[in-house]
Amino acid sequence: MINSINPSADNFLANVDRIQARAERAQRQLSSGLRVTKPSDDPDQVGNILQLSSTLARNEQIGHNLDQVKSEVDTGEQTLSQAVSTLEQAGVLAAQGANFTASASTRAGLANQVQDLLDRLIAGANSTVGGRYIFGGDTDQVPPYGLDLTSATGATPYAGSAATRRRCRPLYATSSSTNRRG
Repeated sequence: MINSINPSADNFLANVDRIQARAERAQRQLSSGLRVTKPSDDPDQVGNILQLSSTLARNEQIGHNLDQVKSEVDTGEQTLSQAVSTLEQAGVLAAQGANFTASASTRAGLANQVQDLLDRLIAGANSTVGGRYIFGGDTDQVPPYGLDLTSATGATPYAGSAATRRRCRPLYATSSSTNRRG
């Protein structure tokens, strides 16, 4: 190896190389938007970066779940509101049918209207969001009700099940010994 004649020139060239390397690193950071693009950029921060990445993915999933639940709740709320209106209409028809002066043809027409209302109620009870029946509980791939005019209720027995699924855990779940983030 040949030593340079001028040590200050060697220092100058070494400093230029360091500045060039820093400029290249800064350019990589600017173009990628990331301060750390590979583990060797800041080895001490790799664990923190992985933890933050995991937390970000978890939060994105929670956001997706909340959007899905909001859609289900909004549909359920609208369906229940329509069911209340349908039941009010059924009450009006019942009052008209209870009138002693109503003819048989009038009552037959009222019966057809009641069947239409029953069809609407069953259709509402079988509402779906994202391919699942929102009133079916955990049995969300099967319609909870069907039309059965031979039964006393006009509908099949409930085909759903109890709802036990949970979409979002609370931020803090309490255990017997400690509070932990969940």
